[in-house]
Amino acid sequence: MKNKTFKIIILYIFALFLPLKLLAQKKGAFIGKVDVCSLTMLHPYMMWYDPARKAFKVSRDKEGKQKFEQEKIENKEKIDEIQAEKKSIKENIQKEEQRHRELVATLNKKYLEYNEELSTATIILYEVTYKSQMEKENMTHKSKLYSMYGQAKVCDEKIEKLKYNFSDEFTTPVETKKRFLEIINDVKNYSKQVAEKKGISIVLNSSYRRLLALIPDKRNTINRLNNSFTSVLTTPFPKEDLENEGENAIINYYKGIETDTNNWLNQSTDVLESITKSIVDEDVLVGGIDLTEDVLFAIYKNYKIDSNLTKAIVHCLKTK
Repeated sequence: MKNKTFKIIILYIFALFLPLKLLAQKKGAFIGKVDVCSLTMLHPYMMWYDPARKAFKVSRDKEGKQKFEQEKIENKEKIDEIQAEKKSIKENIQKEEQRHRELVATLNKKYLEYNEELSTATIILYEVTYKSQMEKENMTHKSKLYSMYGQAKVCDEKIEKLKYNFSDEFTTPVETKKRFLEIINDVKNYSKQVAEKKGISIVLNSSYRRLLALIPDKRNTINRLNNSFTSVLTTPFPKEDLENEGENAIINYYKGIETDTNNWLNQSTDVLESITKSIVDEDVLVGGIDLTEDVLFAIYKNYKIDSNLTKAIVHCLKTK
């Protein structure tokens, strides 16, 4: 009787704590996270991105060419407007320089005149006033020049950003940003699908860590810009080498894919410079299950990317 009672108690305790354990497991899987930066960089559309031009390769129809020409005209108008503003600033700088020279000359002339006419004691008192006036004028002059030169520099930076070697074979800056946002939205949609399948209702963006780690090195920028994602998805499998080298040919092929993928991911800050804010705006680094690989698998499956190629690329995410 005692043994039977003991068994019932054990079963009762087990029945009581099992749902709590399952609930804890479910809560543990409630939050997921995704590296939007990597998924954007590894999106199939990125194979048409040219890092050197900072634009996507594009084919335009008649309507597309008309829009392209219109944006080209609007871009030139913006540059002309900023250049006119800079010209006005330069004129104001010249006026300020002239005003300063004339005022300093007036103060010096007045000081010399007083020096000849007034007594020594009075001159000493006036000299204090003169120095105070000169100091105030110099500070005012420097402050105005600093402000105007700053405005001119902002104009130069704006013009530099708008300067673009327009080609109807590549996206314009406006089109490039739009294409990036389309890719990000695609990533978000697949993230939602993967999360729903796993019973996860909240997905956090873990891109900030990657972008923070990839501090741009200006010395290597030119070399990095020679890399592109095109070769990763289009390099043919070495069938001839397979006959001669066997398994080694396969290993070397996928090692090459991983090397090219890592080189590409290391360019993230350069490639995504114009849309970094869009990527990290919703960034929250609080635990969660990393769904980045699952989302990339889902995207590549939909775009019919070779499964072995997919595995090689995804493997690079595990080493980051």
